[in-house]
Amino acid sequence: MLALRQRAPLPSSWKVSQPAQGEPVGKHVARYLRQASQAVGAAVARILPDAGARVPVLGPGPWEAPGSVTPGPAGWFALAVEAGRSGFRLDGRPVAAADLARAIWHCPRWRGRPVLLVTQPSASADGVGPVLHQLAADLGAPVYASDSGIRFTFGRASANGLFWCWRPGGGDEPEPAGNVLPPLGPVRVRPTPTGRVPGRNHQPPSPVPSPATPDPGTAPSPADPAEATSPAAALESGPELPSPVEAAFEVHSLALPVIELPRPDLSVQRMVLTEFDVPGLELDTCRPLIADPDAASPTVSVPAAATLTASGPAAATLTAVTAEATDAPTTGPGSTDAPANGAGGDPPPVSPANRGAAWFGVRARTDEADRERLRTVLGWKFQAHCRTVARALSMHPGLRSAVGAHDVMAGLVTVLALLDGVGERVNDALRGGGTPDEDVQLLARCARAGLEQLPAVGGPVFATVPAGLDVGRYRAGDLVVEPAFTTVSCHGGTEGDAGRYAIWSATARRLDQLGIADGPGVRAGRAMFAAGSRFAVLGVDEGPDGAPYVLLREVVSGHRDGALDERVAGKLRGALAAQPQRAAPAPLPWPLGFAAGDRPFALEPGPGGA
Repeated sequence: MLALRQRAPLPSSWKVSQPAQGEPVGKHVARYLRQASQAVGAAVARILPDAGARVPVLGPGPWEAPGSVTPGPAGWFALAVEAGRSGFRLDGRPVAAADLARAIWHCPRWRGRPVLLVTQPSASADGVGPVLHQLAADLGAPVYASDSGIRFTFGRASANGLFWCWRPGGGDEPEPAGNVLPPLGPVRVRPTPTGRVPGRNHQPPSPVPSPATPDPGTAPSPADPAEATSPAAALESGPELPSPVEAAFEVHSLALPVIELPRPDLSVQRMVLTEFDVPGLELDTCRPLIADPDAASPTVSVPAAATLTASGPAAATLTAVTAEATDAPTTGPGSTDAPANGAGGDPPPVSPANRGAAWFGVRARTDEADRERLRTVLGWKFQAHCRTVARALSMHPGLRSAVGAHDVMAGLVTVLALLDGVGERVNDALRGGGTPDEDVQLLARCARAGLEQLPAVGGPVFATVPAGLDVGRYRAGDLVVEPAFTTVSCHGGTEGDAGRYAIWSATARRLDQLGIADGPGVRAGRAMFAAGSRFAVLGVDEGPDGAPYVLLREVVSGHRDGALDERVAGKLRGALAAQPQRAAPAPLPWPLGFAAGDRPFALEPGPGGA
């Protein structure tokens, strides 16, 4: 137990004499109060229509003297004002209680703390109590004031007389708060020899409701005054006092209480931490998306994903979404063909974004045995591609430290294989809608892993549309999915009258670090989109050379932003106008996002996925 008792008064150097009009002591206190008065005055100038542009400033007074190093009591908002029966005055300017409450509410220094008013004259003047109570009711926080001089020493405020507290739900008569702030303990009140005892049936008046503030410019008041009371003010306790408190009672000085410090438990206890697996980060473009999130109904569920384990070294994770499920409406998590309410009737219509041609989805993944399997699938070209990759890694060491835990050699070798004749076989299988053989699945997932090691292109890329393609099928606002690996060019060219795709890329990977250029003497090479990339159609424009241009933006999430689409479309038009005089890029072998028969691909992969 630790006992703290006040045995002697504080040294005289800590308490500097002061006038009897409640004036603070010390230069630092005066500067602090001037700053608080300036902040409140600025709020008054913003709120009051007749306040003008001049901010009231608390000028220096004769009370400034060296010796005090702490501004105001801890946990209180101190403010020097002139108080009277009719209201307050800041720098000679009359301010009503409601206006001062709004000004304090808007002051950033307040932060909901109790308010200590250094009033001139003191709070014991006749008729000041109702004004201070009205300020507490309008502010929703306790208001403190002293009936005599105040001293500030090391985070505390002491008074020659008493501090009085006006609470929002109390009456015009205040409660005694002792002669020290923050309070050191409960206030002990005992009657004088006159023998007068306060009436126990005296009840404080009902709480004053906070004024309504329909105007958004006026400051709101707290709904519950108890919520605005600080913990320091909650420590104050004492019996309810009637009106003639000053005449019937005298409040004695507070003695420092005995403080019991609990003994801490220093025993060491064993803590058991729950083990959990940290999920790996990967770029997943096979997740289901909603073409129009604003129009999507919350009752429509996304088709469930099932994981199937295949035997053998080529175990693949399959995302099961049947073609019938993409064409059939769903109204709940477990609904199939029947309505949600169990009654017969026509099923609700399904958005066209949920219908489309099936396709095979792949994820980026490499296994330990993939190199030997690639050697068997690619034959002698595997060794040639390995030499190219080794040369690229020596010239660009950053490729080894790319994101992911994939086999860099196997992934980059597969990317080179796609550009060397294998890509046609892989892309046809991915766009066919069926389940490809194990060799195609191996090449597809290793190629996706290899693309993640290459740097991305954040800007416009271009490709030529297939010959005879009607670009009118691309409508602004649609979302298309391309299941195949798509090779594009970093330049658009101006020669030829064939239509072109102008795509704003976010994840297309540059191929120039692998030595893949786009023609002799061309610095800007080619890039490749991963299988399953999604694109938002921004519109079809006529280019500078008269050829139609399909404006697309790559979408990496299901969120659509109309303002972003407008900005990207403007940047694509500017990039098309700035293209140099050169040949157009090579045309794509298939229309982007459309299967045979002009049918768009579904937004989700078909049955099975690697």
